Amino acid sequence: MDKCLIQLAYGIGLAEPISFFLDSYGTNKVDQEKLAEILQREFALSPKAIRQQLGLNKPIYKITSTYGHFGRQAIGDLFPWEKTDLAKKIYNMV
Repeated sequence: MDKCLIQLAYGIGLAEPISFFLDSYGTNKVDQEKLAEILQREFALSPKAIRQQLGLNKPIYKITSTYGHFGRQAIGDLFPWEKTDLAKKIYNMV
């Protein structure tokens, strides 16, 4: 998959997403429905779990406020949302 969009929607007071949408823009090399099922089953998608996994409670806002939050290289604990380390794990599940 060369390109992928994942959208999550939450309801107020609910920990789990009420909607999960995945679009690979036709670049998928595996079944898109199967991939969506694996992601929802294997990964904690509550806001708390996402904050913990990405370390979003750490005070790194000064660093991320310049030149944008996305499209930067992951450096140590900085920009963990740019890491692709889970891609191989996901691929092996498919």
